[in-house]
Amino acid sequence: FFNQYVGVAGDTFQDIYVLALLPWSMKGFFGSLSDVFPFLGFYKRHYMSTSTVVGVCAYMTLIFLSTDFMRSAVAVVGVLLFLGQIQRSVIDMLVDAKVAEYMVKEPAIKGDAVSYISGLMYSAMMVALACCVPLLKMNDGSGGRVMFIVFACGLSILLYPILRGWLPEERVERAKANRVDWGKAREHWKLFTIALLTAVSALGLGVVQAVAADWARLGYLLGTGVLLMVGAFWLL
Repeated sequence: FFNQYVGVAGDTFQDIYVLALLPWSMKGFFGSLSDVFPFLGFYKRHYMSTSTVVGVCAYMTLIFLSTDFMRSAVAVVGVLLFLGQIQRSVIDMLVDAKVAEYMVKEPAIKGDAVSYISGLMYSAMMVALACCVPLLKMNDGSGGRVMFIVFACGLSILLYPILRGWLPEERVERAKANRVDWGKAREHWKLFTIALLTAVSALGLGVVQAVAADWARLGYLLGTGVLLMVGAFWLL
């Protein structure tokens, strides 16, 4: 879609792709933040609902952007795809955390729950891929916009089970809502630090990918890679 109909060159699309996937490098930060800051009284529910609303808005915006605007403002497209991937990474992180919590409480579950969820997820991805291929072959390029509509509708459906509390979670005391649990943050400061460093490095990569030359990108990747490895060894 971006190459054939929008007219984005291959190297530019690669930059967009890297930017879009950066939230997956920030999962540790999202998880750490949700552990110490109960947003609107919950550690998970409203992080999931808010990120889903952000994702829906991002894909809805992509639906209405003209091809000419996409071509002239590629960075905007990358940011919108980045926001869409924040939804996926946040949901993935927090659901995995809840599954891990249940596995501790109910050892009999073992890894069956993870296998079941992963099986459903990859089955859905295969179905989505099978649906996307014919859409992308539509001669007028409208298939890409139809895909964004499907994404937005699919994410909107998620809001119902999230807000209905299908993922069991108790509301924290009113006095603790929207307040940082500094005791927990200090107790696990090493984990929080490496998660923060990883997130900042990922955001920095997005900036470098957008504005820097190839040699600078390589230098940044090598530098942050060494920094994170040394930091992880020292902190963990």
